[in-house]
Amino acid sequence: WLETAVGRLDSNDAFTVLFFHDDEVLETPPLGLKPGQRRNQARALDWMTPENGNVRPRGKSHPLAALRQAASYHPTEVVLLSDDNFGRRSDDDVNPQSIAAALQPAADATKRNADSDADPDAATLPVVNTIQFFYEDDDHRLENLARFFGGHYRFIEEPPFEAQPAADILLGG
Repeated sequence: WLETAVGRLDSNDAFTVLFFHDDEVLETPPLGLKPGQRRNQARALDWMTPENGNVRPRGKSHPLAALRQAASYHPTEVVLLSDDNFGRRSDDDVNPQSIAAALQPAADATKRNADSDADPDAATLPVVNTIQFFYEDDDHRLENLARFFGGHYRFIEEPPFEAQPAADILLGG
């Protein structure tokens, strides 16, 4: 799903990909939002390729640290891609309020950039879309988070094996 999403970006989009696991947040270089141009897509997909060893699942994930980093880029939209254990393997208290607090820098930037007719107390948090893969959770955690932040939820049981990954197309494979 991630490869396809990155591969579908156009030059009007800006993106970055953050991985939250163990005690670190990993980001596709260079740091910050990158224009959705083909060369940036290819670089990100190449960096994420498992064979390159940049991203290896391990340890407990700390999604709030990744969300704080994402918020520092002032996004209008965030996509969380996780399994059924989102936020359960960390010592963080991951709930809608803690996520809203982590995303607050993005809302503050929206408020500062609003025109003079806007409500000065209104701060808009980014829309949070959630993608859950492989296992559905019992408490619908990711689905509820998407609803809370005005986003969409999608469950992906397994990848469509007939699809050619975007990484293959963009990287010439």
